Amino acid sequence: MKAFNDKINIDNKISVFPYINIYQSALPDPDKLLSVIKESENLSKLGPYIDPWERWYEFGEKARLQPHKETKQLTTLNSEHLGMLSAEEDKTFYDQENLFNEIDLAIDTVLKDYVNEWLTKELDESKFNSDWHGKKTIFPEHIKDWDIRSRSGNWVHSSYDILKHKSETHKQKKYAIDFHTDNKPSSDRMPGPKPIMTVTIYLNDDYEGGEVSFLNEVGSEIITYKPKAGDITVFPSYKPFFHAAMPVSKNNKYLIRYFCSYYYHGSEDYLSGVEKFGEDIWKKIEEHRIMAEDRSGMHMKNVVFPGEDQMETFKKWSEIFRLQSSTVAIPFFAEKVTYIDGRINE
Repeated sequence: MKAFNDKINIDNKISVFPYINIYQSALPDPDKLLSVIKESENLSKLGPYIDPWERWYEFGEKARLQPHKETKQLTTLNSEHLGMLSAEEDKTFYDQENLFNEIDLAIDTVLKDYVNEWLTKELDESKFNSDWHGKKTIFPEHIKDWDIRSRSGNWVHSSYDILKHKSETHKQKKYAIDFHTDNKPSSDRMPGPKPIMTVTIYLNDDYEGGEVSFLNEVGSEIITYKPKAGDITVFPSYKPFFHAAMPVSKNNKYLIRYFCSYYYHGSEDYLSGVEKFGEDIWKKIEEHRIMAEDRSGMHMKNVVFPGEDQMETFKKWSEIFRLQSSTVAIPFFAEKVTYIDGRINE
């Protein structure tokens, strides 16, 4: 079986905002990868690298991409030519193996380039609000080891998520997935794995919509990017890097998402609370705090486009989705919308 092309292109890289990189046409043959993924949708059992598909909230479907325990056994059986796999199973095995290897290589390549570029670069305070003034970097200060793909230390290695964003969902909304950060701000101080960088690989572009948008808070700007098949985005998973996804129509949108996460042992405030009240009681106190913060809307953004009325926009969304929650996100009044079409070669 011939392996997929392992040349990952990082030369066509643009930064639409500090710390938000887009590696254009990074994958040499996204169509070939996508064909393997689509074939997996019809499999009735666990594949060697792709889990059975399941519901992805109200957006569509998802499957995890990772080698399973049985995969190593199958590799041994095949290498010894015991004839345990049929011709069809043999093709599925090697196709999924090559898919995993190329995605793994792509993510490894862009993350290394991203860290090399931004880790030592001094923070430009003019691009960020006062919360970041006086800081040398946007990255969490508690991270000392940046060997992100090491199998030791505090970096957490998880599966890759294959996502199928179904067409014609959330057509009434400007954004199918509203502005958010992947690292939940209300639980920042709690111990556990924390997403540090979000990597998204776009596998097709034969659909309408499906753009990704970012907020430039200081510039009161929305930056919207239309991905081309083979593009990869990398950006921090936490505030102030709010991002959103536009609704999709005419065809399904396929992408692969990976959260590069670091195990955090808890903030000084959290650990002091544990020492003072005991772990069980302090966890309960923290649960109530997290619930209160989430309900307050303090970590959410209600984006108001140029020319829109905030209250009218909120009333319209409330009527469409019959919102019963009292949560009202912090308004973000955009004065400018920048649109970049990655499918157009400059």
